[in-house]
Amino acid sequence: MSATGGGGLGRMSSILNGLRLILSRTPVHHAAVRHFYLQRACEAVHKVEMPSLSPTMEMGTIVKWHKKEGDTIVPGDVLCDIQTDKAVVSMEYEDEGVLAKILKPDNSADIKVGALIALMVDEGDDWKGVEKNRGWLMDHLKTGQHLVGPSVRKLLEEYRLSIFDVPRSGPKGSMLKGDVLGYLKAKGLPKPAIKFKLQAAQKEAEDSKGQPRWHDMPLSTMRKTIAKRLTESKTTVPHAYAAIECSTGPVTKLRKKLAGVYVSEGVKVSMNDFIIKAAGYALEKSPRVNAVWQGKVLKLVHNIDISIAVATENGLITPIVTSVPLLSVAEVSAMVKDLAKRAREGKLKPEQYQGGTFTISNLGMYGIKEFSAIINLPQIAIMAVGGAHASVGENNAFEHKMTATLSFDCRAIDETEATRFLEAFRSALENPDLMMVGSLVMSHPELAVGLAV
Repeated sequence: MSATGGGGLGRMSSILNGLRLILSRTPVHHAAVRHFYLQRACEAVHKVEMPSLSPTMEMGTIVKWHKKEGDTIVPGDVLCDIQTDKAVVSMEYEDEGVLAKILKPDNSADIKVGALIALMVDEGDDWKGVEKNRGWLMDHLKTGQHLVGPSVRKLLEEYRLSIFDVPRSGPKGSMLKGDVLGYLKAKGLPKPAIKFKLQAAQKEAEDSKGQPRWHDMPLSTMRKTIAKRLTESKTTVPHAYAAIECSTGPVTKLRKKLAGVYVSEGVKVSMNDFIIKAAGYALEKSPRVNAVWQGKVLKLVHNIDISIAVATENGLITPIVTSVPLLSVAEVSAMVKDLAKRAREGKLKPEQYQGGTFTISNLGMYGIKEFSAIINLPQIAIMAVGGAHASVGENNAFEHKMTATLSFDCRAIDETEATRFLEAFRSALENPDLMMVGSLVMSHPELAVGLAV
């Protein structure tokens, strides 16, 4: 789970109030509108779930919370102690935010893995707004809970009612058919027009004949180019794959230390910035991976220029962080933020997205544990990075690990070279002092002592 960055003060309240207004005035059949605003509200709240802390763990007990509602959380802070099937483990949080609501208090037992235990919001958001709107937020944040059955939904659609119009009396806040009928009687609402019913029946009849329902979506030039290049890569390049698990704890500790050092400069480094730096270090140790095809010739490139995948409205684009080994983590962070902003605004210059030597695609902030990516031609390798997940390491110590998967062109490098690269990447990530360049220590000498974490 990952916070998305601090929004403006009251953003949470604005979204929630806007959602209530829209839902109260928007007919149920306008599903896309309701879904958009509901999604925005739910995105403002970040779920904290019961982690799986051992391979055999199915349930856990929250022994004690170390943070209270309203507390600001930074990476590495211990949220609570959890009793697993093996030991009592301290659960650390990997991102920044504010603890908005504790859903499972001290001594809550038999909590299933994956169940919600708390809610977080970004720093600066109205965390008290989560409690005020807890009821309907929880309806949509909890997975697998169907609060409105088919017959009830049909009634709501027929009378064009919002699910928030009708009081609920069913178990766990579910809505019964009797709730809707009682509401209609109390409000004295007339039956829908016959024309509306006939149109709905006619539509159902058409669908029952197996007629497809769709509309053609025109592809942008960028999307067509992406489709062509990915198809070419997947059909002409023999992809091979290798994955490795890395502990994120050392970087989390260093991020916490850097937060204090950089506070006056307004610099905030992310896990992704360290991943880019670690990849740069690994490419120095495995230069054969830093190569591109030029026709039938394989060129080993001296500069290490890493392409980073950025999602835009028209598809993914890969702006380039140039000369990565020569940059401090703070400089990488600044360049990534600038490139991502330019990419989303469509203001990248050609030299800012053409000519990279290696690509990183990171979906960890979206809750993806691991995945594999398609090689970005003419490069010969791409690394797919998943999110950190909780596990129990040596001596029952709680730690977070992430999975990095390398897709590589096995015509250019073999499994041995891929393994060497991944081992160097893990070594850098778990020993971040290896990738800290002199410019950082020169500007902040206090980091020179005890830099290794």
